[in-house]
Amino acid sequence: MDIREKPFAEAGMLIRRPVADVFEAIVDPAITTKFWFTHGSGRLDSGKQVLW
Repeated sequence: MDIREKPFAEAGMLIRRPVADVFEAIVDPAITTKFWFTHGSGRLDSGKQVLW
């Protein structure tokens, strides 16, 4: 079998929440660890190094 095109994947999700709530859910590990990651060493703030 020959692969003629590069494999790709696409995903999407409709989120019915205010933008500020969604942003906070992504940058705050206290929220993100409830649905995405198991641990975060700190908030995702500009210039800050964190481990996930």
